Amino acid sequence: MALWLAALGGSLGYRGAIAVAYRRSATTAADSRIWLVRFRIGVAATGLAWGLVSLLLFPEQQIDQEFFLALVLTGLMGGAISAFSLDRTSLLLFTLPAVGMFVLRLLVEGTSISVATGALLLVFAVFTLASARRFSVVEMGSLRLNRETREHERMLRRYEFIVNAVPDAR
Repeated sequence: MALWLAALGGSLGYRGAIAVAYRRSATTAADSRIWLVRFRIGVAATGLAWGLVSLLLFPEQQIDQEFFLALVLTGLMGGAISAFSLDRTSLLLFTLPAVGMFVLRLLVEGTSISVATGALLLVFAVFTLASARRFSVVEMGSLRLNRETREHERMLRRYEFIVNAVPDAR
C-alpha cells in the first residue's frame, strides 16, 4: 500500500510542480514542446501508478475486489476523456498502463469471470478511446468557433469605431 501511495503521490506531485512551473514561466512557442513532454511524463507516471494498483493491492481471484477496481478504473477513464482528449498521446499514456495491466492480469488469471471482466474492460477502454476522439473533434471545433467569434467581434468594434469617427457616415 505504501509503495502504491508513494508512486501515485509522486506522479501527482510531479504533475502539480510542472503545472506551477509552466504558469510561472514565460513560455514561447519553441518551449511548448518541452512542456508537453514534461506533461506527458507525468501523465504516463500517473497511469503507471494506477496500473500498479492491480498488482500490488488486489489479490487474485477476489471477484468483489476485482469488480471494485474495474469500476474505479472505468471512472478514471471517463475522467481522462475530458482531461486528455485534446492530446491523444496523453490519453494513451494514461489509459494503456492504468487499464492494460489490470486487463492482462485478469486474462492471465484464467477464470471465466476474470476473463469476462478483462474482456469487458478492454472493450470499454477501446470505446473510451474512440469516444475521446469524437470528443476531441467537437472540442477543437468549439475552440475554433470561439476564436473566430472573438476575431469577428474585434473587427466589428474596429469598423464601428471607423464609422463613428467619420462625421458624414451617420
